[in-house]
Amino acid sequence: MALKQRYKLYEAEDTATQPWRWFASVQGAQMWVEQRIRRKWWRSVSDIRHVILEYPHPGKMSETTKEGNVLRLQMIPDGLNSYSLIHEMAHGLVWIYGNDSEKDHGRRFAGALIECYRHLFAAEIANDLIREFDARGVKWDPWP
Repeated sequence: MALKQRYKLYEAEDTATQPWRWFASVQGAQMWVEQRIRRKWWRSVSDIRHVILEYPHPGKMSETTKEGNVLRLQMIPDGLNSYSLIHEMAHGLVWIYGNDSEKDHGRRFAGALIECYRHLFAAEIANDLIREFDARGVKWDPWP
C-alpha cells in the first residue's frame, strides 16, 4: 500500500532537516518563535501576531490551533526543536488562506512549509526539502 501524502511529507522533512536542533528550555523556544513572527516576511503573509507555546502536550502528536491573531502550539515532549516548531507554524499559515480540505498536510501546506523553512530558518533546508518531496512523490503547490 502506498504511503499517504502526510507520511511521505514527514519522511521527507525528517531527512531534509537532520540533524535536529533542540531547545534547552521552553522559554528559549518561545523566544525563538517570537523572533520569527516579527520578521518582515511573516508579517507580510500572516495575521498571526502572538504565539502561545504549551509544553509538554500530553497527546501523541503536536497540535496547532489559530484563534484570531493568536497561534497556539501544543508541543509533545520530543517536539521542542526548531523543525517541529516551523512545521506547526506552517499549519497556521495555511488557515489564513481559507479552508483547504487537505490543510493538515496537503499540497498547500507542503508549499507553506517550504516557504517557512526558506524564510524562518535556512534557504538550503527549503531546497533540500523540495528535493526530498520530489524524490518521495510529495505533492506541493507554490505558496502563497
